[in-house]
Amino acid sequence: MIGSRASAEVFRARQIGGGEAISGRSRERSGASKAASGPAEGGLCSLYFSNVATAGLAPEAAIRLLTIAAIATAAALIGAFISFFTLLLVPLPWILIALYLKARQYKRAEEFERDYPALLISLASSVRSGIDPSVALSEAGKLFLPLSEVSKAITTFKNDLEEGRPEEDAIGRFACEVRHPDIDLFRSALLISRKHGSSLGHCLHRLTKVTRARQSFRRKIRAAVAMQKLSAIGIAVSACAIGVIQYLSSPKAINLALQHPVGFKLMMMGIFLILFGIGWMMFMARSRI
Repeated sequence: MIGSRASAEVFRARQIGGGEAISGRSRERSGASKAASGPAEGGLCSLYFSNVATAGLAPEAAIRLLTIAAIATAAALIGAFISFFTLLLVPLPWILIALYLKARQYKRAEEFERDYPALLISLASSVRSGIDPSVALSEAGKLFLPLSEVSKAITTFKNDLEEGRPEEDAIGRFACEVRHPDIDLFRSALLISRKHGSSLGHCLHRLTKVTRARQSFRRKIRAAVAMQKLSAIGIAVSACAIGVIQYLSSPKAINLALQHPVGFKLMMMGIFLILFGIGWMMFMARSRI
């Protein structure tokens, strides 16, 4: 523990980056988001473009997704004049966009975490051999593939230093668009060590243990819920198989049921409940970083 002075230094480091040093917001992405969003800069629009940036998408892709969702919503509203049930499809495009962004954010954080322990061990070894932490972090990009998330974060860090950005700001912006809880700890440890000269190697090894424990725990969760996922899918497949068997054995009865207003609604309700059950099971069993 460094003490209250170290905590004050970390808080000041958060303020230096304009509130972005440790919070995980990129100034360039934010500016691009504001430019792309036009007059609507705050509220849901800012939150949406922030999620787009953390998902690794360009502002142009964000606008393209909004356009598609708006067209689908307008089509659903127009279809409401034909069938009232079409109104149920209005929130569907926005839900799909939210799920798509969440999936990309999770995938990006998972790819970063794959190389993150190796980065910490490399930095710890370099620091203990007497190399400056910033120099060690800048040179660590050679150990990873150019297109990996860790390599991209290191390249951004090097570019910030070469452009003359303050070192505290560059450290605070390291991997700021990756939603991973351990990155804040890494940035805080690096900032404190730069200010007070504390032992960084031991801290990095502790961070490595935390990340590996998180990975091990997530693997155990996946193994524990695998059977429940298979059970939900098996129940849905069995229900569909029973429907196919009934149609093959008596297609006339199925056609009469579909032609009846109540029968058609019950069929659609059953299909919706099956799909909702599978989606809910997958959501409850979804692993999180």
